[in-house]
Amino acid sequence: SLRVNSIYRGIQLQDFTNRYHFLQMPLSYQWQINKGKKWPPLLWKIGASPGYLLASNALAYDTAAGGIYYRDKEAFNRFQFNLHTGLAVRIGSDKKMQWTIGPEFSVATNRLMKDAYNQKQYLLYGGLSGRLILSRKK
Repeated sequence: SLRVNSIYRGIQLQDFTNRYHFLQMPLSYQWQINKGKKWPPLLWKIGASPGYLLASNALAYDTAAGGIYYRDKEAFNRFQFNLHTGLAVRIGSDKKMQWTIGPEFSVATNRLMKDAYNQKQYLLYGGLSGRLILSRKK
C-alpha cells in the first residue's frame, strides 16, 4: 500500500506556474445588435487570431520516465490559431469618449503540445474585457 501511494501520489515539493508569451494579430468583426435608443448599445465581436509563441517557462510532463517534469522548448507548437467571440455594452453618451465592457471567450484550434500523449491540451481564455473609445473631432 505504501509503495502504490508513493507512485500515484507524489509529494508536492514546490509550486510552479507555466507562463506563455505570445505575439498575436487579432482580426475581428464587430456588429451592433440594437440601435441603443431605449437600452445601451449591445455589441457582438467575433474573429480569429493567429499567434506565435515567443517564449515560455512551461514544463512538459513525461509519464514514461516515472512521471517527471522537464523543460523542452521543442515540445510546444509555436504557431497557435485562436477563435474568439464576445459581447459588450457601450457606455457613455459623450461623443468624445465612450466605454465598452463585457465578457469574451477565446479557444485555440490546434494543440499546445506536439506530444501524441497530450492530445487534450488546448489554450483557452475567458474573461471580462473593457475598452476605451476615443473619437476624433470632425
